[in-house]
Amino acid sequence: MRVLGRARLAWALAIMPCAAIAPRETSALQEGSVTAADEVSAVRVIHRINRTNDIVAVRLFILGGSQHLVDKPEGIEALLLGTIAVETDAAVDAAGAHPLISVGRDWSTTGFLTLRKNFDDAWSAWASGLIDPELSGTAMVRSQNMLVSDARQRYSNPDVRVRWLAWQNIFRSHPYRFDPMGTVRSLQEIDADALLAYKQEHLIASRMLLVIVGDISREEVTANVTKSFGKLPPGRYSWVPPPPVERFPHSWSIEDRPLPTAYIQGLILGPRPGEPDYFAFEVATNLLSGRFHSVLRNDLSLTYSAYAQFEGGAVPTAMVFASSGRPDKVYQLLIEQLEWVQTLDRVPRWVLNRYLDQFNVDQLSQNLTADGQALSLGRAELLFGDYMLSDRYLDRIQDVTPSEIRRVAIKYMRDIQMGYLG
Repeated sequence: MRVLGRARLAWALAIMPCAAIAPRETSALQEGSVTAADEVSAVRVIHRINRTNDIVAVRLFILGGSQHLVDKPEGIEALLLGTIAVETDAAVDAAGAHPLISVGRDWSTTGFLTLRKNFDDAWSAWASGLIDPELSGTAMVRSQNMLVSDARQRYSNPDVRVRWLAWQNIFRSHPYRFDPMGTVRSLQEIDADALLAYKQEHLIASRMLLVIVGDISREEVTANVTKSFGKLPPGRYSWVPPPPVERFPHSWSIEDRPLPTAYIQGLILGPRPGEPDYFAFEVATNLLSGRFHSVLRNDLSLTYSAYAQFEGGAVPTAMVFASSGRPDKVYQLLIEQLEWVQTLDRVPRWVLNRYLDQFNVDQLSQNLTADGQALSLGRAELLFGDYMLSDRYLDRIQDVTPSEIRRVAIKYMRDIQMGYLG
């Protein structure tokens, strides 16, 4: 992704309906830390006090994503946050903080990383721009130009274009078909009046979840939130989960292009967060990824790249990808590996444990950072209605059995929707 100021726009994760947040505490990732949640100035706040270092992470989740794009231009929220970033990056930098922005299909986030000693100044610089942005024409044009440039690359780059083909295939009748980052045409059609109207309608307290991780007292958090977000209208936003996705029979979306390499991508609908099969589906997808890479690339050298990827969110998917000069053979082997994962009840437990141990290392490494913890807490609250699951996530993954993997593979890894470019 292209950097906007110093704030990076990226795909974010999706959300499920958020349960009412009541004050509570949970076991911490590190000794000496404590996590609680409540409501301040109509904003839901999760606060983890972590005294192990001086880093403070702030992430504000703005809920809605692609569902708002049914009657709004694609990319309008990305343009709004990008315009604010252009206007505030210099002030946030000067306060000793690093600004953060991401835009996704179920939420967007904005926030910053800073040192404990710079928190108050960084908060003031960041929050003032978000609460009362100028939305100047110059800043909007700069943001618009960068987003349009990103869109041109996104829809022409083969690796990304094939993803769009598969995505439009599986979500052809669902709000997820709308691109929260915008298309060239949709971005160019947004004017200043539309941007201001969107800001007034959507930057409201009831649409926000704030997560703060660091050595900051509860009193400091409450004071800063009150003096800033307390100025926002509370609104009456209530998160409604995306509608169920209509399942279609296995099909292809094909785009002919004279390329030396063909690009293949498939998407498979998985169980929603909160359903019993969710964690087994994530493990099955990641095991499938290792199998793809081992067979297609290492053993047979048929592809430049082959993997599967679990994409969590309100509508989780398993994505499979390969690029090769022999697409017919690669596709046949992709299907064979999907069939392989449906026989995993015959794989010894120690083989699965070896994979799970590496998965745990990867996840723990991500959660070592304050920002990683902030994102994990927010995801757990929004996906599962309980931020405490952030600390129990690995246990749920570790409990997955080979028979559960086989069951979810048989149940969900079907009706794959394919994209093909080549």
